[in-house]
Amino acid sequence: MRRTAIVAATIAAVALTAGCGTGDKITTAKPASSPSSSPTYSPSPTYSPSPSPTGPNQMDFGSVATATSGNATANITVTAPTFATRDPGFSTADYGKPKNGIYAIFSVSTVGVSGSFSIGAMNFYVRGSDGTRYQETATIGFGADLSYSNLGPQEPIKGNVVFDLPSRSGTLVYAPGLSALGEWKF
Repeated sequence: MRRTAIVAATIAAVALTAGCGTGDKITTAKPASSPSSSPTYSPSPTYSPSPSPTGPNQMDFGSVATATSGNATANITVTAPTFATRDPGFSTADYGKPKNGIYAIFSVSTVGVSGSFSIGAMNFYVRGSDGTRYQETATIGFGADLSYSNLGPQEPIKGNVVFDLPSRSGTLVYAPGLSALGEWKF
């Protein structure tokens, strides 16, 4: 019993500190046709720089995002969600219904670039349109879950992250530590 408590405390400490470095970031390649973000000048002698974006980077579904945590880097791709009103892993319609109304299933593919990059379903959550935070939901019928892994260079992993939501809209958030780094609106 004591050994189980020690193991659980160790896992919790690792999960809380993973991705907490000051160098954590996620970026995506900007399309060549996007306007440059050069400073703007008014007719008066006052310099007015363009406002800097605040908060997590906004990502596009299907685009490769490069995430960095300490000395580890990986490329992450998230597909737009598919939705279901029942977990197909259950044999009868009476079971497997989402409590909040609908399942949102995101497919996440990650490939390590450098270092030992940690990723798992617990690095993601959904922020509902009312600001409510929804954590991953355990299901049995939506394919392989995105399991927690430490990826070395060129090592891939792919899996699904499933959420039980009240609607088909919200924001998928990538937050490997204490702060959100990237968002995908759906």
